[in-house]
Amino acid sequence: MKIPNINTLTSLPSYSYIKANQNTKRFANTTCSFSAVKTLPPSVDKYDDAVTSVESVCQFYPSRYIDKYVSHKVIKNAIKTNPNITKILNEHGLTPRISKKNINEKAKMHMFNTYICAKKIGRVIKLDEENAQNLYQAALLHDIGKSLIPERIVQKPGKLTPEERKIIDLHSKLGYEILKTTDVPKEVAELVRGHHDPRDKKTDDIYSLILSVSDVYSALKEKRVYKPAMCDKEVFEIMTSSDKLSQIFVHILKDYQYRH
Repeated sequence: MKIPNINTLTSLPSYSYIKANQNTKRFANTTCSFSAVKTLPPSVDKYDDAVTSVESVCQFYPSRYIDKYVSHKVIKNAIKTNPNITKILNEHGLTPRISKKNINEKAKMHMFNTYICAKKIGRVIKLDEENAQNLYQAALLHDIGKSLIPERIVQKPGKLTPEERKIIDLHSKLGYEILKTTDVPKEVAELVRGHHDPRDKKTDDIYSLILSVSDVYSALKEKRVYKPAMCDKEVFEIMTSSDKLSQIFVHILKDYQYRH
């Protein structure tokens, strides 16, 4: 099954469209490579009627998996039950406040694109689907921590100050703390925590390296308030010169993009 080549420079179906059509076999077959998808009924009103585990929600309904966790209810509960979140924010003069724009449709589309990108790399290197689920779940949730970063920083059109950079970099740690309060596997939460600096981990693995490459690629391809969308040539010029990214996976992704 061929994974679609999502290019953010061309017209993309909106996140709402994806949500509205994700129960069809056609949508499932173009977003998931799991053979079990073929056995699903043509329409299911609620994912809870068809699947029971968080892994299954990720497999069959990736955009609903995002909605299941990147929500005000989940984040509010995390703030209430995990004092580490308030502590982390207070250390930088901030108080817990959910930034709606940082987890809006556009932000969720970035997480979805990162998931698709991670699956492209996973297919090329033939990752075992079962063992790769942590990676795919982490890709779908990796920016959940931005929900607690002030919009004035995340949505700033100009260059960030050193202090603002420190604050925005907190989103990986905050994402980890949020997910700790959910039923998401701890391995997924740990991947989210390290998705920006996988090489700083004592035991970095291929999953964190793939997630980092997928996140950077998706972000560079997308139009942001501080930059225009970039073509593949521009993106890979930046990525191949980075010492923070695994060049093995950068080249695998580059080869995939140019072949499809």
